Amino acid sequence: MLTPETTQVAVMFLISVGSLAASELKERWSLRRKQGATVDLSGSDQVESEAISIVQELLSDKSNVDVSRVLDLVERKRKLIYDAQREKLNAEEEYNQGRIILNMLQLRRETCDIQIKSKLSEIEADLKALGLFIEKQTA
Repeated sequence: MLTPETTQVAVMFLISVGSLAASELKERWSLRRKQGATVDLSGSDQVESEAISIVQELLSDKSNVDVSRVLDLVERKRKLIYDAQREKLNAEEEYNQGRIILNMLQLRRETCDIQIKSKLSEIEADLKALGLFIEKQTA
């Protein structure tokens, strides 16, 4: 049985990842219920309460151990996304200070964008394996 604490952590991760997808990929990620209704994860205030009920519904047959294992994976991948975001900011700063040329800046941005997109795809697959289905829309 899923505890309220694990449910809350799962929802916070979902909202965080939804916000990352919106900012980095310009995609709106929505969590889909079994009946087909969705809740947008990219950051409105009422998302949390709606997402809690969906997570409880979808993960009711999962153990805390299974959910925690996937959330640990998601957390590690989310940290890698944050690292790639910092790398992009560092490249911008180096360019602004004249330490790298424009081509190098563009190459580092592209590399970071590829890493971010890859990690978000992996997170989506992890969530799907857990039973949480994400619908994506280009913003």
